[in-house]
Amino acid sequence: MDIETVKKAKKIIRDMNVPNKKFKTQCHLRKSAISKLRHHEISVRMLDSKIVEKLADFYDKCKEHGKL
Repeated sequence: MDIETVKKAKKIIRDMNVPNKKFKTQCHLRKSAISKLRHHEISVRMLDSKIVEKLADFYDKCKEHGKL
């Protein structure tokens, strides 16, 4: 994976991490981040595993709360 793709992915992930927002908004941001990553054909596996874990945890929480 080239550096540009990594930068793009990191920016997408940074954009979704907006603190002090309502839970629903954060769910929405993360959901759109996941779809943006898919749109750019960035495999989540290629990214930093810590970031991915955060994303996955939050995604699961959102699912539990029925926000997705």
